[in-house]
Amino acid sequence: MKETGAHRYFGSPSAMYEHFTSQELGIARQSLLNYWQKTEEPYENAICIIRKGELERKKKI
Repeated sequence: MKETGAHRYFGSPSAMYEHFTSQELGIARQSLLNYWQKTEEPYENAICIIRKGELERKKKI
């Protein structure tokens, strides 16, 4: 969040929207998914920057 400088990491857009509302992020979930269908670039508005990437996880044995 730009206001606080806090960085949060989520495994999916759905997980992000369980923690933040569309109003808090400044974009609806479906609008964000539509944006990422057109580009891989980070989404940025006056409230936040949302980057799409992969999380590295420990492999299950």
